[in-house]
Amino acid sequence: MRSSEAETLALRLLARRDFTRAELNQKLRARNFSSDLVAEICDSLVEKGFLDDQRVATRLLSTALEADDMGSARLAQLLHKRKLSRSMVEETMANFHAHVDEVERATALAERFINAGLQRAAIERRLWQRGMPAHAVRAAVANVNLDKEDEEG
Repeated sequence: MRSSEAETLALRLLARRDFTRAELNQKLRARNFSSDLVAEICDSLVEKGFLDDQRVATRLLSTALEADDMGSARLAQLLHKRKLSRSMVEETMANFHAHVDEVERATALAERFINAGLQRAAIERRLWQRGMPAHAVRAAVANVNLDKEDEEG
């Protein structure tokens, strides 16, 4: 009885969104299902293809590649938050770095921020908040014309 209850709950959760194995494990353990039962259910769901950490990592990577305002630190934060393994995080980050020039991405963002009338400190802060690494923030601020508003005035 307890087994079918746990499996039903797991399937209901997975019907709403993808979970990593660690996340689903945590959810089921919070409902006081035994570790052995949770491991058995997770194994079964992995075998059936309902639970797939690689799929979660791939979707997060895809989101980061499509979003022109997300830096590597933000992606890493999202991957860790989803409790993915260290090796999967490293693999996903390597894939991100192979496809994204963060200096170029940060510079394009900085240009948008200048056009919105933001000052240097605000631009830097917003780049940091979007997970841009320090070297990309420095390069972006150096690459853009921060005197643009002075020229217009």
